[in-house]
Amino acid sequence: MNDNIKNFKWKRLPIEQEIYSVIDKQLTYDTELANLLKNSNYYLIPNVKNGYYLFINENNYAKDYYFNFKLYLLDIDNFLLYLIKYDS
Repeated sequence: MNDNIKNFKWKRLPIEQEIYSVIDKQLTYDTELANLLKNSNYYLIPNVKNGYYLFINENNYAKDYYFNFKLYLLDIDNFLLYLIKYDS
């Protein structure tokens, strides 16, 4: 899927609890990734205070299970755009 992120509706931070739940569900399911993150200084979601986010579920037919998704975070204060992609 080639995202044209300008055509989606961005939401103001903070990220909805449902998005965090989706990410947590994936980490619980993917034990190798979960162990890798526990043993590093890497944070799954950067702590952005002022900005916007866009969550794209690449499998629209699976509403209760997100196994391919992208989370974009736009940090207005630092002029950064983060992309968190989970592709099983």
